[in-house]
Amino acid sequence: MAKCLGLKPLNLRRQPKLAEVLKWKRLVFARERKNWTIQDWRRVEFSDESVFELMHPLNHQNERVWAHSSAEVPAIDTKKQPLKII
Repeated sequence: MAKCLGLKPLNLRRQPKLAEVLKWKRLVFARERKNWTIQDWRRVEFSDESVFELMHPLNHQNERVWAHSSAEVPAIDTKKQPLKII
């Protein structure tokens, strides 16, 4: 397929599936801080966190899609694994 049609084997794009409650909470958070000044944001402390997944998807080789470019690859909804260490 690569030689005849010019297609490449690409991985499926993953995008997190957000619940309606999480979408609503993000919207409320953004609206509350819409008019914050630079001075307001300077009082926020950002931390560097690492997430370690305890369960990984098994075989990414089986999730290949043949396409001309990565823009043609469909996105699949993913759900975060509950077993993580933060």
